[in-house]
Amino acid sequence: MKESNLSPFSGSRNDESLRVNGKSHQIFLERFVSIIPIPYYWGWAIFGGIIFLVTSFALIYFENSSSYIPSILILSILIAQQSIIVIWAHKRLKQFNEYLLDIIELPESGILKWYEDQMAIVFNAKGMLVSGVLVTVFLHLIGLDKFGFTFQSFYSSAIIEFDYILAQILMGSG
Repeated sequence: MKESNLSPFSGSRNDESLRVNGKSHQIFLERFVSIIPIPYYWGWAIFGGIIFLVTSFALIYFENSSSYIPSILILSILIAQQSIIVIWAHKRLKQFNEYLLDIIELPESGILKWYEDQMAIVFNAKGMLVSGVLVTVFLHLIGLDKFGFTFQSFYSSAIIEFDYILAQILMGSG
């Protein structure tokens, strides 16, 4: 059995194993953070940190209070964590292809076609985004997006809502 050259924790945008038949098989969460040449988990951790810092400073500026920082921290962690988990699962399933070829006694082309079909179903970018939006709409309809916060500024409310919607879309897409 040949060894896999794709670690589930690798993630720089130069991974050769991300290309099959000359076509990139990165999901949108991977493409988003691949603009910086670091592993995906660091990219999403940095993105979550930036969301936290920008939101914190904006709310401190508009509200003159740091009482919202725990909520912002939780949303930022959810944004980063969910994306890291989805990308990790995608990379692990890409490794599964190599194991299938080694253990199943069928023509390689048939296994590869079945595998690509299954990956396309599971990691369908449009389906993942629609799922995230539907989760967000559903939570809004049943009232779980009301935090009980009172803000002095419209901008503060909009910032928290944006963070919440982004977190829900990413969690729903996973």
